[in-house]
Amino acid sequence: MQHTARWGYEDVLEDVSDVVETVRAPLLPSAIAAVTLLNGKTGKKSVCAMPVAQQIEPIHVWKDMLDRAGLKLADVPKTWNEYWDRWCKVAQPAVRRATGNRNVFGVEQPMSFWAFDTFFALGSTIGRRNGQSTS
Repeated sequence: MQHTARWGYEDVLEDVSDVVETVRAPLLPSAIAAVTLLNGKTGKKSVCAMPVAQQIEPIHVWKDMLDRAGLKLADVPKTWNEYWDRWCKVAQPAVRRATGNRNVFGVEQPMSFWAFDTFFALGSTIGRRNGQSTS
């Protein structure tokens, strides 16, 4: 995608907004935003590519483990920073105390056959913790 943004800026790509508009309904706003690029020559943004795939990283919560640690599913944070802080600073220590097992860890699990799922899950985990271990 980095080349696409540069090509959009360099006025190499065509505005395909009219084509994308015909398939816009099922697309997430972030998919459209990812291909809406600034044209450095005109100073305007336009849709310069067709989104052909979307990926959402699912979050899996082991509810039984939360229950055992005395934590509530309703208290799971809604932002990434709060989410990771809670799991690393609150949930994981609580689960370890409740189970008496320090070898209990949480890991994201890819859910499809796409090879990139594993890569994105690992990358998103490392990125959210600035490359630091969460244990």
